[in-house]
Amino acid sequence: MSPQLIEELDSTTASHRPLLWLPGFLVVQAIMGGAVPNGNGDADEPAPTEATIKVATDLITDVPVQLLGSPAVSLFYGEIHVSWKHEGKQVVLMCFPARPSLIHHYSRVPNAASVHDIEDAFADRLVRWLRWLRA
Repeated sequence: MSPQLIEELDSTTASHRPLLWLPGFLVVQAIMGGAVPNGNGDADEPAPTEATIKVATDLITDVPVQLLGSPAVSLFYGEIHVSWKHEGKQVVLMCFPARPSLIHHYSRVPNAASVHDIEDAFADRLVRWLRWLRA
């Protein structure tokens, strides 16, 4: 793929790339497939609400496909966590019922204190942190 084409793909949203939708679809399927009636299977554990699923999938589908990779998707008491890891770095999209979603970015530094922060989740921020992850 030419560098110019890659640059054009980077600058558009997923909805403008109908031929390159499969990675986003697979992540959304992982979110939807994991949203069983009682979360991870514990009797008292609630599954994510439709609103929480929509927030997570809306954020994911706005990420350029080459940044999506194969994140881990996990559910916890109605929350959806989508995690990416690469060479000591981690980015976690955390979507909650009835409160704003967050992005946690984390970098393990050998022989030093690790660096991390949490900020409100927006698609452009998620894209920025996923690019940082690969840098």
